[in-house]
Amino acid sequence: MTTNGKNNIIKFTLDGQDVEAPEGETIFRTARRYGIKLPHLCYSPKPGYRPDGNCRVCMVEIEGERVLAASCIRTPAPGMKVNTQTDRAHCHPWGLGGGLDATGNQVHFRIDGQWKTDQPNAKTLITHLKPGDAIRLRSGGGGGFGDPLARAIATVISDVRQGYVSVEAAAKLYAVIIDPQTLAVDAAATERLRRARREQAATPKTASS
Repeated sequence: MTTNGKNNIIKFTLDGQDVEAPEGETIFRTARRYGIKLPHLCYSPKPGYRPDGNCRVCMVEIEGERVLAASCIRTPAPGMKVNTQTDRAHCHPWGLGGGLDATGNQVHFRIDGQWKTDQPNAKTLITHLKPGDAIRLRSGGGGGFGDPLARAIATVISDVRQGYVSVEAAAKLYAVIIDPQTLAVDAAATERLRRARREQAATPKTASS
């Protein structure tokens, strides 16, 4: 960090180039000054608008961090390396300690009544929407931590009842069988499925001929 007599100047790397930003300026504003366009929804230069980072459209990757950051509210640190073109649409946020990778970001458009879902990544810079068109965004999740089969059954049930996890995902990811009507757990079926999953994971894989 250097000073210019009034404000501290933050030096960091943005898409491979060395840039400078006054202390307190967001990554989004710095990118705009350097001619780098980032998609956005909640940001506006008009007076009275305050970006909150809720729309998650302007996400950027910061080297060394496991989750993406909303550039409209994130300020850089000295030496930080920022990539505006990586969005984890294809390189999903990874898990640790046996945890599973998370789902990636997605952006879909409904234009003239048809959904366009074949975006090459989860960023778009120029798309014209007309009245009746729509945009659908899905933010990538955070990678899991720990073996999903070791997650407490009661915790999985709580997640399902609160709407964090679907009944289908509970069975697929955590091997917990829950009745979709009563949301009661089938303890016997859950134990059988978890035992089978553990045995399958422990079986050595052989190379196919």
